[in-house]
Amino acid sequence: MTSKTTALLLGLSVAALAAPSTGSGQSLFEDNFDGGTSGGSWLSATAVSVPTTDSYADFAFDYSLIGIPAAPHSLGTTVGMGFVVNREGASGGVLPGISASPIGMHFTGDFRIEFDAWLNFVGPFPAGGNGSTQMASFGWGANGTSVQYAASNRSIIFAASGDGGTAQDYRVYRVGGGAPLAPDANPGVYAAGDVGGGAAADSRQASNSYYASLGSKTAPLAQQILYPNQSGTTAAGTFGMAWHDVIVDKVGDTLTWTVDGLRIAAVPLNGAVPGGDNIFFGMFDINTNASTDPNNFLNTAIYDNVVVTQIPEPAAGMLLLGVGGLVALRRRQRGTLDR
Repeated sequence: MTSKTTALLLGLSVAALAAPSTGSGQSLFEDNFDGGTSGGSWLSATAVSVPTTDSYADFAFDYSLIGIPAAPHSLGTTVGMGFVVNREGASGGVLPGISASPIGMHFTGDFRIEFDAWLNFVGPFPAGGNGSTQMASFGWGANGTSVQYAASNRSIIFAASGDGGTAQDYRVYRVGGGAPLAPDANPGVYAAGDVGGGAAADSRQASNSYYASLGSKTAPLAQQILYPNQSGTTAAGTFGMAWHDVIVDKVGDTLTWTVDGLRIAAVPLNGAVPGGDNIFFGMFDINTNASTDPNNFLNTAIYDNVVVTQIPEPAAGMLLLGVGGLVALRRRQRGTLDR
């Protein structure tokens, strides 16, 4: 065997060891909510004590009741986890938010969170009706008992507006609350670019051409029939009024967020210490005033088919395979030379 062949095989073996596995790993948690009993498996919390008519979570929400079709990963069923926030403006001037986590769960190491998400909002589109700008939110690092939202979090939060009604439609919050991470002050976080600070240029804004594959949706026909004001077409780049396949990957100290295969953001912990190691889903309003639309319950975030899987470590077996191939080749060559 030549030295070049030996080097090639060793190189392949090292590459196989270094390459991350793309195969599906062990399932750590899943809930499709179809059993209608998930209320005993999830715990919700609100930013302040408000009536359940103002902000609430429904862990067995039949979203077909408001004209939404089955989620892409459902087998024809239409039961999911739904959130409504700030219907009555009962938060007393405090920014309202709600979130929920699976009870007693802990997710460490490298893993993937994948789920279907739909953010509904009151029409007509594209601008939306009164109070239509609210945020779907989700992430990792929760303690499982306290609310995770824009004004108060000990976690990594990813958030998207439904209607594109804010200059920061795609947001990342790192441990500690406060404002979302600014692109220019946190280069490399937002895939759309590192420009921030202005509505017309901010790379977090849905009107940025990077998000063009999203948006431009109409309400489902069933919803239009039930609520005629749900007319028109959503703006390009927006998250609302459609099912999305959302993935959050945690690899090392970096969490990466993609929507329908489009990378939105990748955020390192940078030494920040989350308050826990649970996942969470929720919704928050960017205003304290409630929507005056009579159908403001249509401002709702829905999640379905939540699956958390372990991301396998680089397969040591691939190294063994490469080494085994090297040994076999050497044996074959030796046998040829002996002849």
